[in-house]
Amino acid sequence: MVNGNYAIYVNTLLGEQPGSVTLRAEGPKTFADINAPVIGKQFIEAQVEGNTFTAEGTFWLMFMGMIKYFLHGVVEGDDLRILIQSSKGNFDIRGTRI
Repeated sequence: MVNGNYAIYVNTLLGEQPGSVTLRAEGPKTFADINAPVIGKQFIEAQVEGNTFTAEGTFWLMFMGMIKYFLHGVVEGDDLRILIQSSKGNFDIRGTRI
């Protein structure tokens, strides 16, 4: 089950930066509300299968403008891992359910 609130860390050029993610699954869709440094506040609709979810699209990043991204996430127990691959670099997010 992917539902929950997660305390996260995003690996950035300035080291690990804290943030939060809320995941809410509704059937085959997951809604991810991400609030993190560098990424900002993003609301993403993803496809979920079991404990993994994926999404792709575009969003606005401060100082970088609109970027295309592909997101892959997995929840194992209370641990969350998200990799966002984008046209402006990759973002590695790790977190724990709170």
